[in-house]
Amino acid sequence: MQAIICNEKFPEEGCVTIPLPIPDEEYDHCLEMLERLGIGGVTARDCYIDQLNDAPPCLDVLEQQTVNIDELDFLARSLDRYTDEELAKFQCAAAARDCRDLPTLINLSFCCENTTVITDFSDLEQVGKNHFLDINGGCAPTGVYDALNGEGIARELIKSGEGKVTPYGVLYENGMRLEPMYTGQSFPTYHDKAYLFETELAPSPATPEDTAPTVLFLPTPEKRLERLLER
Repeated sequence: MQAIICNEKFPEEGCVTIPLPIPDEEYDHCLEMLERLGIGGVTARDCYIDQLNDAPPCLDVLEQQTVNIDELDFLARSLDRYTDEELAKFQCAAAARDCRDLPTLINLSFCCENTTVITDFSDLEQVGKNHFLDINGGCAPTGVYDALNGEGIARELIKSGEGKVTPYGVLYENGMRLEPMYTGQSFPTYHDKAYLFETELAPSPATPEDTAPTVLFLPTPEKRLERLLER
């Protein structure tokens, strides 16, 4: 997807288009474009999203918001790993919980994978089997899976009355808890590509006890590394 971004205080300076997720080889250039507009601070929410193109529809809530560019990039990286089914879960959960800000959406992207979403009621057998996998960590022995009465499971699920109707399907949360994986400082540990090695920076004794360590995956663009350390 692409974000068309400007400086809300000085819209006459024009807009820039930022690809998301930001490719490593374009990261420095994208930051330079933002800096020329006087925005793109490490932790500042100063990037006004004029428009999102080719983004999941549930992210339309971010348009006309000022956001932090690295939070926006991290959410895009998190969603980039999704299958169509997983994206449907995220969109349904975002709509059901009325998630409208980046930190909440980032946390949701790590918490919604065990929900169940029904987008097609014509194959209840598969709906039931999918639900069984959703509530059992995504896997089951082949013999157990093949022996399931998927239609019966689906009918019981529908009869439970716990479904939440959203524009993207009917959501069953299955006890989903929106955990604070991201609190505004260090991003959650997330492998989205191959790295040579990783290293963890533990908080200093002077930092609050609940401060999470920062995990760095190397190699990474120097500018991105500097910003992660400053964050």
